[in-house]
Amino acid sequence: MTGSSTLFGIRISDRAPGDQEMRWRVLRLLNLFRAIAAGAFTLMFFQENRHLLGSEYPQLYLYTGVAYFALALIASFTLQTRKPPLFWQTVIQLLADLAAIILLTHASGGQSSGLPNLLFVVVAAASVLLDRRLALLYAALVSLAVLGEQFLSMLRGFADSYGYTRAGIMGAIFFATALVSSWVAERARESEALATRRGLDLANLSQVNNLIIQNLGSGVVVVDADDRIRQINAAAMRFLDLGGNVIGREAGISPQLRNVVAAWRKGGTYTGSLRGADGTLYIPQVQNIGDFRDGSLMIFLENAEKVAEEIQQMKLAALGRLTASIAHEVRNPIGAISHAGQLLEESDHLAAEDRRFVGIIRQQAMRVNEVVESILQLGRREQFHPERLEITAWLRDFVMEYCDTNGMPLDAVELDTTGDEVHVRIDPGHLRQILLNLLENARHHAGATEDGQLAILRLSRTLGGGTVWLDVVDFGPGIDSSIVNRVFEPFYTHSRSGTGLGLFVARELCECNHATLKYGKDGDGRSCFRIRFQDEPAWLN
Repeated sequence: MTGSSTLFGIRISDRAPGDQEMRWRVLRLLNLFRAIAAGAFTLMFFQENRHLLGSEYPQLYLYTGVAYFALALIASFTLQTRKPPLFWQTVIQLLADLAAIILLTHASGGQSSGLPNLLFVVVAAASVLLDRRLALLYAALVSLAVLGEQFLSMLRGFADSYGYTRAGIMGAIFFATALVSSWVAERARESEALATRRGLDLANLSQVNNLIIQNLGSGVVVVDADDRIRQINAAAMRFLDLGGNVIGREAGISPQLRNVVAAWRKGGTYTGSLRGADGTLYIPQVQNIGDFRDGSLMIFLENAEKVAEEIQQMKLAALGRLTASIAHEVRNPIGAISHAGQLLEESDHLAAEDRRFVGIIRQQAMRVNEVVESILQLGRREQFHPERLEITAWLRDFVMEYCDTNGMPLDAVELDTTGDEVHVRIDPGHLRQILLNLLENARHHAGATEDGQLAILRLSRTLGGGTVWLDVVDFGPGIDSSIVNRVFEPFYTHSRSGTGLGLFVARELCECNHATLKYGKDGDGRSCFRIRFQDEPAWLN
C-alpha cells in the first residue's frame, strides 16, 4: 500500500510496490553491514593490539558498540515484520548509524581512527533509500557531524587543526557520493520499475492467452520435445476423453494423440482424422512452435462436422446471392408468361387440346414463381428485426389466422402451451414464415387425419425457463431414415409440385435468429420438427 510522510517540510511519497521492495532489500543489506561492523569492532576492542579503538573513552566505545549491535538485532525483527513503515525505519536507522559511528570515532581519538570512513557506506545507502533532496540533506548532516566531532576532539586535546581540512574534504566526498549514488539509484529504480511493468504485462498476456485457449471451441494441445503435454484446453480434454491433471504427462496417455505426434515426428505431416470420445470426427492440424529444433508442437483439433457446415454455409451464401439476383431477373418474364397464358385461356377460338397446354404453362409458371418467392425470402434473412416476443398469445393469433385463411376448422391445428407467458427473442415475420413452411410441408407430405387434424404446435420450456422450444408435430408416416439428412438441402423434394425450398428456407430463417431447426420423433413416435429458440438471460424470465 502506498502512502506519504513528511520530514523537515519535505513530503515523501512511497513509490510503486517494486520500488518499495528494492528499498526494503537495501535496508536489509545495510542492517547486515551494521551487524557485521558493530560485532567486529566490538570484538576487536577486546584484542591486545586494538591500537586506537576506544583509546580515549573505552567505556563509551564499548557501550556504543554493544548498543549498535543491539540496534542491528532489533532492526532485523522490525525489517522482518515491516513495522514501523519503510520511511520511518529508514530515517531512524540512518540517524542511529550516524550517531553510533560518530560516538565510536570520538571514543577512538577522532578521525585518525579511520572509523568515519564507514559513513561513506551509510551515505551511499541513504542515497538509494531516500529521494535526492533528503539524501543531500543527510550528507550535509553527516558532514556537520564530522566537523562537530573534530571540534570536540580539538577541545579535548587529542586532535590537531589539520583535522578540519580532512573533515572538509570528507564532507565534499559525502556530497559527491550522495549525488552519484542517488543518480545510480534512480536509474536502477527506473529499470526495476520497467522490468516490473514488463513482467506484469507478460503475466497478463499469458493469462489472456490461456483464457482464450481454454474457451476455444476447438481442441488445443501443446507438447514439448519429450512428447509431454505442456498445455491442453477443456475442449481437447473432452475430445480425447482425458480426465484429471494431465500437464506434464506423456502424450501416450491418449492413443490417438500419440499417433498424431508420432506421425508428425516421423514425416512432418499428418493427413488422417480422429474419432472423438463422443463419436464426432475431428481433423488434427499440427504446427511447430518456438525454435524449429526445439521440437515443441501445437495440435489443433477441429470438429470436421462444423468445418464442413461452415464451408456449406459459405457456399450457400454465395449461391443465395447469385440465385437472388437471377430470381429478380426471372420474375418479370414469368409474370409475362403467366399473364399471356391467362389471356390465351380466355380466348374463344382456342381448341380443347390447346387449353390443356395453356393450363400446363400457367401451372408451371406458378411453380417457377413459388421458387422465385422462396429464393427472395432467403435474400430477406439479413433484414431481420428480432424482438422480445410473448409467443403464447402470438401463437393463438397465428393459428386462428392460418385456419381462417386456409378454410380449416380451428381445431385443425392444435395448440398445446403451458398457459403462462413465455418470451422468446425472434423476428415475428420470420417466425410466421417458418411456421407457414412447416405447416405447408405437413399438408403436402402428411395430410390431415380423418378428424381433420393437420398438426400440433407444442410449446415447452425448461424448469428454469431459460430454454424454450416449439414442436411442429404432424400425423404422417415420417421421413425415411435414408434421406433424413437431406431434407434441409435446397431443391431436394419428392413432390412433383414442391420446390424443395420450404424446409431449407425455414432452417435458414431460424439460424439468422440464432435459433435451430431439427427433425426427429416426439414421445409418441410422431414426425416432429423442433424449433429451439435462443436462450434468454435469467434476469429476463
